[in-house]
Amino acid sequence: CIVMAYVEGHDLEQELDRHGALEPQRALRLFRGCLEALAVCHSQGVVHKDLKPANLMLRDPGQPYEALMLIDFGVAHAVVDKRLTEEGYCVGTPRYFPPEYIKSFHVSPAMDVYQMGLILIEMLTGRSPVQGDVITRVEINRHGVLSRVEEIVASSEDKLWRRAMMHLMNSPLWPALEKALERDPLERYTDAAAFLEGMDAVRWPELGLLGHGTASVTGLVAPSQGSPTSQLPSAPTLAMAPPSPAWVRAQARQVAPE
Repeated sequence: CIVMAYVEGHDLEQELDRHGALEPQRALRLFRGCLEALAVCHSQGVVHKDLKPANLMLRDPGQPYEALMLIDFGVAHAVVDKRLTEEGYCVGTPRYFPPEYIKSFHVSPAMDVYQMGLILIEMLTGRSPVQGDVITRVEINRHGVLSRVEEIVASSEDKLWRRAMMHLMNSPLWPALEKALERDPLERYTDAAAFLEGMDAVRWPELGLLGHGTASVTGLVAPSQGSPTSQLPSAPTLAMAPPSPAWVRAQARQVAPE
């Protein structure tokens, strides 16, 4: 018998589809709480490996206590067991594959960091910079999204998204995102805890909205002596039963017997 918790709400993908980009302060508060939960997983040697808006559950949306929950550890990887690195095939979502996974199927906590960086851009601007068919998405991530981001933004026909991206790229938050999205995993934040420290070091002014009911990052543009992200009200730190490394090993053996 398997007992699962009932969660009132919907996933982040549905939230973005229905309402577009999140208001920046709300996005950062939710993201920080989710990053804290991911840091706990990393501290236990577990890499989620398939982070995307559809795998982040927005519990009690719109309520003061709303939170993002990590779900679907179905392809999670136990970094303590080197035998579980995939040989010759990718499992996950191409839009969020980091370069090292496409090239050599390498899995580490830095993989989750890359995926969370893409998700934060999506939360703040309304959509991912990695667009196109599957082949195009893989090609963008093969070289790292940063190598193409200026071209992608300049050629986008979505003026509102282009404007939001330009503001984000000129904000104090962008250097932290750049480090999270580095092509080389050794140059990236090593894990969610390091990404959290990078986020906490950012300072910015009051965050605002851009009208037409769509959130904007215009308030992130100018550096400020305001509060760092660690002083933003944090959403509850939640994860949907992060699996133990032993559980991950057992599941992997069922899929790919030794």
